[in-house]
Amino acid sequence: MRCANLITVLLFMVLAGCGNGATVEILQTTNISSKVAAICSGARKVKVTDVSGDGSVVVGKCAKKEAPDDWQAFLYSQSSGVKNLGTMGKKSIDDIHISADGLVIWGTFYVENEGSHIFRYTQSAGLQDLGTMGKKGIAVYAVSADGSVIVGDFLNSLTEHPMLYRAFRYSQSQGFEDLGAMSTESTHARGVSADGSLIVGNLDVGSSSKSTVRNISSHAFRYSRSGGMQNIGVAGWGDRAFATGISNDGSVVVGQGEFIIGFIVSFYQNSYVFIYTEKGGMQKLEGIGGEAPRVTRVSGDGSKLVGSYRESNGESYVYTAKLVLP
Repeated sequence: MRCANLITVLLFMVLAGCGNGATVEILQTTNISSKVAAICSGARKVKVTDVSGDGSVVVGKCAKKEAPDDWQAFLYSQSSGVKNLGTMGKKSIDDIHISADGLVIWGTFYVENEGSHIFRYTQSAGLQDLGTMGKKGIAVYAVSADGSVIVGDFLNSLTEHPMLYRAFRYSQSQGFEDLGAMSTESTHARGVSADGSLIVGNLDVGSSSKSTVRNISSHAFRYSRSGGMQNIGVAGWGDRAFATGISNDGSVVVGQGEFIIGFIVSFYQNSYVFIYTEKGGMQKLEGIGGEAPRVTRVSGDGSKLVGSYRESNGESYVYTAKLVLP
């Protein structure tokens, strides 16, 4: 077993180090853990969940190091500092995401015996409860630039093992749209273009949903009304890809991936950020430091991206970067 594990780790190191020339130029970084410490009782447990298009506004959750966890939602902006949103008057805030312009927050909170409710929040209108939209286990993962479109997933089946999900798009003008499953077990919408017209995410492929032991591979997808859902695959061997951002013309897709580590017992390690273009395919994106790097969105013209990462000491950072393609 030791030999198998050693081979796996060595293979992971080789795969993780394979770059294809795509890189970023970091323009700015901000230590979010230090910014929110004062309003979260000296917290160092910080989860950055979304970043505005220019990196100046950040939302997430923070809690004390000591148990029990008491997660509080926060809003940080370079212009006005940090604001403790608490639980926004609700028992439990699950997801929290922000528009690229930094003005509209979307997310979900849990209501006992009802499930997850979607909410919309602005400083002027406060929190608006939009209910469950007739779905179970609904989650929001991304917001368009002006906050008019959200995407995410919901439980499509409660009887399968594990439970199955479907991607969705919602806007006030067009209502709730089920994006389908593309003949796979589950789909998850995790990013939307600035203008709200294109969607990216991941679809689960692999072993049967009836299996109790699953080694699912998740492939990134991009979606448009005219073209439907397109599987754009994974980067490397035996890993999973989660697309989280797409340019307005669909030519640039970004996201993060995980390699499978371990032959006897499999677990996942968030190990790289990727970029996908028609010409270059899917490439590991070099130049983002720290542990567990994530990319939140790419600009409408596909030239810049924003995201977060964690340092080895547990501190959470956000970054803005310029894409440099070969």
